[in-house]
Amino acid sequence: MNHDKALKLLGLALRAGKLVHGDEAVEKAVKRDKVACIILAKDISQATYSRYQRLSQVHHVPCINNFTRDELSHALNKSRSILGITDRGMSAKFLSYQTGEERI
Repeated sequence: MNHDKALKLLGLALRAGKLVHGDEAVEKAVKRDKVACIILAKDISQATYSRYQRLSQVHHVPCINNFTRDELSHALNKSRSILGITDRGMSAKFLSYQTGEERI
């Protein structure tokens, strides 16, 4: 259930303009400290995954990879596998869905 809520939150973040997507856009936003959470598809290449793990550690940004490319693409109505939530509140809510601890 929280899996579906997290995907719906990504769609909401996109409509609200609080989501960056695509490899270059997310990488630039992370380097400029604009991203509060990175979301990677499970089925991206190992090289891309490793690069974003390093970025995540260097910039102290949580990195989640619990969704497939198809799930992310369906939630956004766009073919995407790399996303970044820019809003801290939305990011906290998204992360709470991942840990199972819902906070209001």
